[in-house]
Amino acid sequence: MTSSTPRSLHELAEAGQLPDHQVMDQPTLDWIARNRPVDAGVGATLPHRPVPLVPEASWFARTETPASIHGVLHGARVAVLLQLLAAEQGFAPGRALALAAGAACHDCRRHDDRTDPGHGQRAARWLAEHPHLPQAAFGVTAGTEAFTAVALHDLPHDAFTAEEADAYRQHQVAVDLRKAADALDRYRLPLLRW
Repeated sequence: MTSSTPRSLHELAEAGQLPDHQVMDQPTLDWIARNRPVDAGVGATLPHRPVPLVPEASWFARTETPASIHGVLHGARVAVLLQLLAAEQGFAPGRALALAAGAACHDCRRHDDRTDPGHGQRAARWLAEHPHLPQAAFGVTAGTEAFTAVALHDLPHDAFTAEEADAYRQHQVAVDLRKAADALDRYRLPLLRW
């Protein structure tokens, strides 16, 4: 006999039984609140006027994805984190905003919330094929640097092809900032092995 009580995302993660599409639940949010990093008391501001970097749900490959852990809110948080990191690296506000526009959409072509190899390349192609959408939504064009950061964000450095390694060398800081912003947002997920 199975229990009718739904298991939290945290419990499912511990058991290695995460579903394809994962939505945060209250017990998991409570776990995250109890396991927050130490507050260093440091405030940060964006280097430009506030821009709502929230991608449209219609941009996503699957209807389940926009509300999942790699959905609209994840993209928005990664976009903000990337801008903060870019400001620390001395990026001009326009350059940081263009990277943030790409970051907002970096998972829009995901098929599920698990590994989903190739979703970065799919998202970069989608962004290149639909440049008018981020431009209209965010007021900025995501160019080659942003496309490269999105395309390589899901690949380990040692798995780059020769062409990907060349693209990485051309846009190394942008790619690394994109990866770092994504990693910072993953801290909210119920894992014990960070």
